[in-house]
Amino acid sequence: MPSRAEAVRSLLVLFWTAAVPIMVTAAGAAEAPAEAPPASVTSLTAFHVSPDGDDAAEGSAAHPFATLNRAAEALRGSPVRVVYVAAGTYRPTVSLRLGREHSGVAILAAPEQRPVIEGACLGENSLILLDGADGVTIAGFHFVDSSAEGSLRLRHANRNRVLANRFSRTGTAIVLDASSRNTVSGNWIERSAQSAIEAKDGSDQNLFDSNRVDGTGAPETTGGGFFLHGVNNNRVAHNLVENTRGMGIGVLSWDAATTNIGNVIAYNVVRRANQDAVDSGAIYMLGRSQVDTRARIEGNLVDGAGRPDQHTIGIYLDDSTSGVDVLGNVVRDTGRHAVQIHGGDDNLVTSNLLDLGSSNASAVLFQAAPADTAPANTMRNNVVSGNIIYSASAAPVSFDWIDGGVPDIHGNLYVNPYGAFTSYGPTSDTNPLSGDPGFADPGAGDYSMRERSTAALIGFRGLDLALVGPRRDAAWWSGVQESMQPAADVAGRQCG
Repeated sequence: MPSRAEAVRSLLVLFWTAAVPIMVTAAGAAEAPAEAPPASVTSLTAFHVSPDGDDAAEGSAAHPFATLNRAAEALRGSPVRVVYVAAGTYRPTVSLRLGREHSGVAILAAPEQRPVIEGACLGENSLILLDGADGVTIAGFHFVDSSAEGSLRLRHANRNRVLANRFSRTGTAIVLDASSRNTVSGNWIERSAQSAIEAKDGSDQNLFDSNRVDGTGAPETTGGGFFLHGVNNNRVAHNLVENTRGMGIGVLSWDAATTNIGNVIAYNVVRRANQDAVDSGAIYMLGRSQVDTRARIEGNLVDGAGRPDQHTIGIYLDDSTSGVDVLGNVVRDTGRHAVQIHGGDDNLVTSNLLDLGSSNASAVLFQAAPADTAPANTMRNNVVSGNIIYSASAAPVSFDWIDGGVPDIHGNLYVNPYGAFTSYGPTSDTNPLSGDPGFADPGAGDYSMRERSTAALIGFRGLDLALVGPRRDAAWWSGVQESMQPAADVAGRQCG
């Protein structure tokens, strides 16, 4: 782990990298400039903003502006593409709008500083709106007390970077609306009234990586840590999502207009999801468009999917979700079921570790889709194989079934000290295996295995939990964490 000084230097390198403007050609293609800004920034290469500044000043380091909006105005028609914002609290009365004319700019916290932007005076309006802007970088801010649907909102905005910011007490922290090929990484989002990050309506090919989400207020499946709908080919990876009222990570399609294809949910940690949910999943997909989603849920750790007396699921493929590969995940403290396939076709559940604990939860529930969703599929070609199903219950249940078709179940390893598992419906494993995989301490979540584990009989290699969650091996993540200590928190204030 890098030292504090190394971490801070790494974060500054990140900011300097972000400060490199991205030039946008007339055809819309992004091109990198020939070289980075010089090490010494003057008023000719960057504008500066400070709470002690003056909007009538020139915007230099010695004579900074007072507001971000004045800096944005100065950027129009200027060769300057970088704005540095000094520490302090900013309370705008008008949203900062960055339009197409601002493409390629970088709005950055000054080195080793964490400026605070309060939203109390903006009502439902965003603090920052990227409205058609491409290639913009926003990095290093603390956004607080915003009730907007998107304290930071991207609308028809592509190839932007949102890096190393903190969001506290927001409605929804970050919203992408018809915005593609953006990177949202290294942000800390806490106490969101609705969702932490939402991507919708044609927001495709975005990367959401190494963010931390702590506390979201959206009930059931109306929002969550990540709330995606009507989007394609996005990657939600290496995030930590915890303490959500409803779902942790969700990709939802209600109809043909909100189809989702090719999305990947990989190497995330989801803890204590569905804290106040009746019917929801820690990782949740809704598939009412009834298409082959070509989605992948891989290598995630789900640790706490909700109350077992409610219909809470670790990985929930709801309402005709089809074409999903669920592989290499660890699901523990599962709620009612570790996995549910609800009406879909062509789903593969393989190489997962499903730890049912001492409850009567089942590993997988197969259930026909509800009639009011007009399902056209008949639950064909669903395969469950090569999983480890572990239970410490005296009455363990492997598979539950409610008119859930005839799944192909074979070659799973069943572990229980009390004997055989019970299954319901046509869900018998055609080649079941039993034995002790030799987990080090499953009660404590340590699933490392001895060399000659029986898990090798099904080709199970396990999940290296060191690879899951935010990329802590990256120096920039350590720098982000150093700059986001609780002591930097800001008390809520009223406008006026």
